[in-house]
This record gives sequence, structure tokens and C-alpha cells, in this order.
Amino acid sequence: MMERDSTHNLNGTANNYSSHLSERFLFDHYDNIDQQELTALFQQMFSKIITTVNETQQYSSVLPRDGTSALVAFLPSALNDKPSSLLWSRISLWFVLIINPILIFLGVIGNFLATYILIRCKIATLSVTFYTVMLNISDTLNLLIPVFIFWLDNCVNRKGDKGYFRDKSNFLCKALMCSDQLFAALSAWYMCAISFNRWRSVCRPSTFYMNNNNNKNNNNKRCTYNSNSSHRKQSSSHMLFSILHPQNLKSFRSIAIITVISILLSCIPIFFHELRPVMSSDAYMFNVNKIIGHTHSVIWKRCYYSHQHERIYDVIGILLSIILHIIPLTVVAGMNIMIITRLHHRHTLSTSSIANPVKHLDKKNLIIHKEQKSKLSIDIQEPICAPVIPLSMSLKRQQRHVSLPYLQKRVLFTGVSLKRSKTDKKMINHEIDYSNVTIDEPQERRFISRHCSRDRTITIMLVSVAVSYLVLTLPYRLLWISNVWVKRSYPERLSSTSYAWKMHYIDHFLRTVRNIHFATNFIFFILLSKAFREKFRQLFIDKFKSIISNQPNNNNNNNNNMDVCTNIVQSQHVKGDYEQISRVEQL
Repeated sequence: MMERDSTHNLNGTANNYSSHLSERFLFDHYDNIDQQELTALFQQMFSKIITTVNETQQYSSVLPRDGTSALVAFLPSALNDKPSSLLWSRISLWFVLIINPILIFLGVIGNFLATYILIRCKIATLSVTFYTVMLNISDTLNLLIPVFIFWLDNCVNRKGDKGYFRDKSNFLCKALMCSDQLFAALSAWYMCAISFNRWRSVCRPSTFYMNNNNNKNNNNKRCTYNSNSSHRKQSSSHMLFSILHPQNLKSFRSIAIITVISILLSCIPIFFHELRPVMSSDAYMFNVNKIIGHTHSVIWKRCYYSHQHERIYDVIGILLSIILHIIPLTVVAGMNIMIITRLHHRHTLSTSSIANPVKHLDKKNLIIHKEQKSKLSIDIQEPICAPVIPLSMSLKRQQRHVSLPYLQKRVLFTGVSLKRSKTDKKMINHEIDYSNVTIDEPQERRFISRHCSRDRTITIMLVSVAVSYLVLTLPYRLLWISNVWVKRSYPERLSSTSYAWKMHYIDHFLRTVRNIHFATNFIFFILLSKAFREKFRQLFIDKFKSIISNQPNNNNNNNNNMDVCTNIVQSQHVKGDYEQISRVEQL
């Protein structure tokens, strides 16, 4: 009984304090409160908390329990207090107003530079580059449209009675809801495509490199141009993202499918949203002393789903969130875990291969150490002969059966290097000279270290982008899942004004954290990739220095030209004077 009375007294003191301060915060949550008044309010709040804690200590000395339960009984009332809500509102507001414009400015410039550098690099023919370029484009559009409008809403429409830009008309309601979900879904699925491409190249290298060699050889057979035309084609392919490359044609088709499906799925909520009255409240009219004079009813119209399609929209919204956001998050996380595991296993194999090199090699017999046998190694046993090919196999399939560039890439993992032929085309089986198999330990170490460092650099760069996507996006999606769960399990919480404002502040804060992902691609590229830094220095820094250094030279050249011109003019004047003097002497 005494425990119940103590809890009742604690909640009563907190509620009295809330009612005492409620009149001061009815006018506005954001404006018309100067710094001195806010400081006084915080002092009153802390003094009241201290007195309440002292009361809990007095009750805890009498009651047979500790003070934590009394403090827990006090916390809900304190968290729902008006000063605490004002504090959270100001933190969320200034975080949104300061961080978002910085992200927009730096993100747009960084994504543009990253796209330009990736196009001009030698890796522009790779499919992963094409996916990365499309990811940069989608992130840039996301920063320019949804994030910019979100920032303007918090700058201009801070008060609840004004509403957001999507609340102005039905067209803006439908268009802005679609754009936000569309660009976020495109970024998620492009990231999923990048992770899948990297997983296939690391965990399934046989099919990945075989397809690449088939595409290269088919492309070489079709291209019968001279050197000038090939040079023009190479330069134009870099300018057009190398779309004509067969490998990138497949990437372009997959990206087109992802884009079309995302657009169609993101347009579904358009048919369920409309402007409808969602809140009817009393607007207070104040006099000079901020005392309520009279009230009148106000109805707000907000962009919300219609009552007729409420249950259908809930089901469709859950399905869309699973397809557009949750599945990409899961796929990216799983694939990157497998990539990291596989590269760690490969690193251990490469170190063991270097520590125990091949000691014996004969032209007729190649013995490979047991520690070097893996899925990426090949065994050439005695007698060395061409692989057996069924007679029923056609000539075209026989020619495709063995690929020398693919064999070279496979042999690099075992420390065996094949002498490269003059042409890079596929060879028929009897044309392969296995007697040219040689071992060069320094070259072996260079090849293995170069391959491992390249894989490590690309993997660290792409895995870092994927991990940042997971870390920055997952909290916002978890908040959405929790809101759906509260709506279904505890619908009475939605009628609480303090709960609604608290969710509003948390939503804006986590949404700004999610927006950080759209501006971090360039940072990861330039910090983790040496080739990217060198290309950036070559394209921008060196050119800028050359322009600056050429300006004094141009000025010196101009001065020299001016001196030459003056000397010519002076010589012409002297020559003219001499001619006049000679004419006078003749007269």
C-alpha cells in the first residue's frame, strides 16, 4: 500500500509539473522562446527532478526496496514532459537543418567526380563499374529531389499547421511519395547487384572468368577495323560507359530490368494516397500576455492513405518494403560475409603457396604440393597431353573447350605461369604447348601479391560501401517495422500526442542518418583505392597545377611578344627617319 502511494505521489508531482508548464508551450514548439527563458525552464526542470529524487530516497528508506523501481516509475512521466520534448525537437531540428545541406553539396560533387573518374579509368569495361556508375547516378538524384525537399520542409514548414510540400495538392502528394521510395529502392538494388557481381568474381571465379574470356574473344573476332578506327572506338566506348562491350550489355539489360521493376512497384502507392482530414484540433488565440482568449476548431489536410484502402495499403506496403528494401539489405549482408570469408581463405592459401614453393618440375611431370591443391588449382599429371574431348562434340565447341587466357588466370593461384602467345585468342587443344610451362618464383610472388592486393583493394572498397549502406539504412527500416508493429499491437499509443511527436523527431533524425549513405561513395573510393586516387590526381590536381604554371609562362610569352613588337616598331621608325634624311641630302 505504501509502495502504491509513493508511486502515485511521484506521478502526481510530475503531472502537476507538466500541467504547470503546459500553458507556456501551447503557443509554439519552436519559436518565440528566447535563450534566457529556455535556461530558466531547464533550471526549474532540474530542480524539480532533484526534489523528486529526494522524495524517492525518503520513500526508499521506509520501504523494503531499492530506489531504482521508484525512479523507473518516475521516468515515463519525465520523458513525456514538455521540456524534454522541446529539447528533442530542437536537437532533431538543428541536426536536420545543418547536416542535410552539407550532404547535398558534398554528395552531388563527390558522386559526379566518382562517375567521371570511373568512366575515364581502365576498369570502365568491367560490369561492376557500370553498376557503380548507376549507383552514383541514383544517389545523386536522391540527394537532389527527396533529400532537398525534405530539407526545405524543415526550413519552411516547421510548424504543424503548415504541413509539408506534399500536403499542398494531390499531385505533389502522389509525386513526392513516389520519388522518395523509388530512388531509395534503386540504390538498394544497385548495391545488391554490385555485391552479387563481386561475390561471383570471388566465390565463383571459374564461370566468371570463362564468360569474360568468351565475351572478349567473340568481340575480337567481330572487330576487324584498322588502328585508327579502333582507337576512335576505344575513346567513344569510354565516353559511353563502354555499353557496346558484350559484358556491359548484360549489365545494361539487368540494370534496365531493375529500374523498370522498381518504377512499377514504387508507383503502386500513388493509387492509395490522397489529401484527407486527419486531425481536428483547437487553435488557441492569445492576447498580449500570452493568455488564452478563445479557441476555434481547425481541420488539417494531410497526404495520407485513404480510409477505403487502409487494409489493402498495409498489406501492399509491407510487401513493397520487403521487396524493395529488406531483401536487398539481407542479400548485401549475406554476400559480403561470404566474400570476406572466401578472401580470408584465399589469403591463407597464397601465403602457404609462397612459403612452400614447387621444388621439382619436369617437362613431362609437374608435381604440385598438397597444400596448394584447392578449387582454384590445376593438376597436370603424366603423361602431359591434350584433354580428352568427345568425338561427338562439334568443332566450335572443341575450340571453346580450352581457353588459354582463362588457363593463365587459373594457374596464377598455384604459382605456375604459362608463356603468353602472340595473340590473345582461344587456341585449339593441339595448339597448346605444355612444354612451355615454367616456374619463376620472383614472378610468381609478384603475380600472387598483385592479384591479392587488387582483390583486397576492390573488396575493401565495395564491402565498405555495402557496410555503410547497412549501418546507415538499417535503423530507419527498423523504425518503420516498429511503427507497423505498434499500429497493429498497441493502436492506443497512436492517439497519444507525446508519442506522435517523439516518433516524429526520431523519424527525422534517422532519416538524416540514412541520407549520409548517399554522399559517402566518393569518400570510400578515394580513401581505399590507390588507383582511384592516382586517377583523381591525374585528371584534376595535375591539370590544375599545369594551368596555374602555364599562366606565368603565357604572361612571359606575351611580354616577350610585346618586346619584339616594340623593337620592330622602333626599327621601322628608325628606318623611316633614315630614309627621310637620305631624301633631304639628295635634294
